[in-house]
Amino acid sequence: MKIRIAVCDAGRLRYFAADKANGALREIDSRVHTASRQRPRDLVSDRQGRDRGRGGGVHSLGDGEPHRQAVVVFAREVAELLNREALAGSVDRLYVLAPPEFLGMLRKEFHPATAALVADRSVNVVTESLERIRRQLPEFL
Repeated sequence: MKIRIAVCDAGRLRYFAADKANGALREIDSRVHTASRQRPRDLVSDRQGRDRGRGGGVHSLGDGEPHRQAVVVFAREVAELLNREALAGSVDRLYVLAPPEFLGMLRKEFHPATAALVADRSVNVVTESLERIRRQLPEFL
């Protein structure tokens, strides 16, 4: 059985394989998406815009959009990897552990063949130890 586990968040992917349903996890891929990990203001070349609203207060104009777009790009990249493996028949079972918002982005990008293999859990453990990650999964994968 070909079991894969994708543990990810908006800026990092750790990809694991397990040879048996109760086997140990071994990391087979790791990616860091630097643009997703940067501060929003560092993603644009210009200083953030400002607006003097009614009453004289100064308000920042939207700085979150470049960061969100970087996260969407990374979600597509992760989904592409998982879709490629599913369509090639390289995976029998696929577990995805990711924070809620990122998990939603991934689901939108999954091919139906990939979605059929996925068991997902809304949890952020990408920086945790292998032991803690394994605890988030069923005893028998």
